[in-house]
Formats: sequence, structure tokens, C-alpha cells
Amino acid sequence: MRDDLEFTGREQIAAAIGEQWRGLSRAFHWTSNAAIDLSGEIGTGRFDVDAEVQLLDGPWFAVAGEYLNSYVRVGGKWLISSRTARIYFQRQVLEA
Repeated sequence: MRDDLEFTGREQIAAAIGEQWRGLSRAFHWTSNAAIDLSGEIGTGRFDVDAEVQLLDGPWFAVAGEYLNSYVRVGGKWLISSRTARIYFQRQVLEA
């Protein structure tokens, strides 16, 4: 399974995260294996992503994927200018 979700700009990224959070009662989220390349005023980053989330109606899901980020330096601060979230694996976790 692979779904690519792309968000550009702070408003789109914040709206996407807010929409995801509204559908969850709990979430545990980890990023690892960061690879960041900065050059001048722009950059890129890649992160592995693992998450365990509980939907509002109760079921838990395990999710694995990656984030592909683009960065821009504005006023001396590095900001995410876009993010592509690729989901490689998603399955419901069975209750014990």
C-alpha cells in the first residue's frame, strides 16, 4: 500500500494535521532516520514515520511511512515549505 499526500505552505500543513487529529482519540507518533540536506536558502529532508493511532470509535491502527519535506529559510529561520507523507503500511491492531 502506498498513498502520497502532499501539503504545501503552513496553512495546508496545519489544516491537514488538524483534520487528522479530529478523527483520533489517541496517537503515538515517532520519526526516525532523519536525512536533511540544506543548501543556501532551501533544503530537503526525509524521515521514517511510525505511528499507533486510536480512532474515535475505538479501533487502533499501526502505520508506517515516510515524510519528504522541503524547507526554506525566511528571516534566518528554517520553515517547512511542503511535506509529502507516504504511507507504506497500515493495519488494524487486534485487541488481545
